[in-house]
Amino acid sequence: MNKKGQKFKFDPWMIAVGVILLFVFNVGGFGDWVQGMIPGQNEQVTPDQPTPTGATCPVEDTTVTVSSHNKYAAGTTPSGSEHRVFVNGVDNGYTADSGTFTASPGDKVVVILNENATDYYSKKLEFEVPCKGTYSADGGVAAIDTSMDIVTWSSSAVVQSSVSTGQEAMDASATYEIPIRVKTTSKYSYGNPDHNGNGNVMCFQYNTTVFNSFVLDGATSAPTPQAQAASVGHESSCYYFPVIPNDPQADDGQFDGTINIETAGTAPQAANSNTTVVYLYDVAVDLDADTLDWINNVEDEDKNDLGDTQSQNATIWVS
Repeated sequence: MNKKGQKFKFDPWMIAVGVILLFVFNVGGFGDWVQGMIPGQNEQVTPDQPTPTGATCPVEDTTVTVSSHNKYAAGTTPSGSEHRVFVNGVDNGYTADSGTFTASPGDKVVVILNENATDYYSKKLEFEVPCKGTYSADGGVAAIDTSMDIVTWSSSAVVQSSVSTGQEAMDASATYEIPIRVKTTSKYSYGNPDHNGNGNVMCFQYNTTVFNSFVLDGATSAPTPQAQAASVGHESSCYYFPVIPNDPQADDGQFDGTINIETAGTAPQAANSNTTVVYLYDVAVDLDADTLDWINNVEDEDKNDLGDTQSQNATIWVS
C-alpha cells in the first residue's frame, strides 16, 4: 500500500499495453487511423470491378473475349455465331464467338450476342471494362424452336387434326370456345426470353362471311404483322401471348389458351374457305439499322420477320 502523499509513477510498459489494446479493439476508431498509416493497408480494387473515380489504373489496354452459350443446354455453344460490339457508343463491327477485341479500362461496352443468327435469339450484354489485362464476357442465349406442337380441340375434346377429324359443328349467330395449346421442344424456346416487349403474337385469319370474330381469351390486341398475308374475303385479328421457354430444370414449355369464336348470320360449312388458320409469330430483339435503337418485336424496322423466319400455324376445322 502506498503511503499518504506518495506520488504515482507511470510504468512505460503500461503505456505500451494500452496502445496495443486501442489498436486491437479499435477503440474510438484509433485502430482504423493506425491501419491507414501503415503502407499497403488501404482498400484494394477487386479484379472485376471498375476502377474507382480518381484512382489510377496501371493497365492501358484490356483484351476482351466475347462468347455465348445455350442457356438451356449445359455445354452447348452456338456454332458460327457473331457478336456486334459497341465501345463508348462507337460501332466496332462484329466479333466471332470466343473472339477478342481491345478496349481500355473504364470503357462502356455493349455487345449484341448472335445479332444475325438464324438458330438462336440475340441478347444484349452491357459492362464497363475493369482494370485488368484480360476480361471475358459471356451470355446465355436461347435456341429458336421451329418445330413446336400446336394443338386445338373441338368442344367435345377431340383433337382437330384434319378436315375429317375433330371438326367443330357450328351454327349461325352462335359462340364457341376452342382450346389451344402450344408446346415447345425441350431445351428450346419460342420467343426470346430476354426481350422487353409484349411477347409473341397469335393471329387468326378467318372468313368474314361466316365469322364475326376470333379472340384469344384474356389477351391484349396486337398489330397485324406485315408477313400476315391478306386474303380476299378474310380478316386477321392478332393478340399477344407469352414467350414459351422450355428449360428442363424449370419450365413445362407450354402455353394453354382459349379461342373465343362468334359466328355470323351464315353458318360455317365444311369447306376450305370456312376453315380458320392460326398463325404464330415469335418475338425477338434486334437493332434498328437506321437509328441503332433497340427493337423488341416480331418484326424489324422494315417489317421483316425476326426470330423464326416463318410463322408457325395450325387450322381450326369446322363442319
